Amino acid sequence: MAAYGLQPLFDGIMSQKRLDNNIFSFYFDMTDGADYSKLVLGGIDTSLISEPVVYFPVIDKYYWMIEAENILINGKDYGLCDGGCKIVADTGTSFITGPTDSLVTVLGKADR
Repeated sequence: MAAYGLQPLFDGIMSQKRLDNNIFSFYFDMTDGADYSKLVLGGIDTSLISEPVVYFPVIDKYYWMIEAENILINGKDYGLCDGGCKIVADTGTSFITGPTDSLVTVLGKADR
């Protein structure tokens, strides 16, 4: 999704056939004060991962939407995705949202 009818950056890169693989990956350094997070276009920096990569098909390209079977927070299931759900992978915001009742339940349990 891009504002003002402009072509999104990655869509433009794909249309120009500049990459061997039309994928991108992110690495977010979780260390306080860290400055090593990165975006990789056309692949994955395998030196930064310890588990196999899992790919999800995009089901709505306008929002980069994928389907999930479950959502875990620190390895715990809070019932956020019973029966499956759709998730928008939005790396352009730090805001996380969802159904109000579910989020209130999770926030109340996660603090304990």
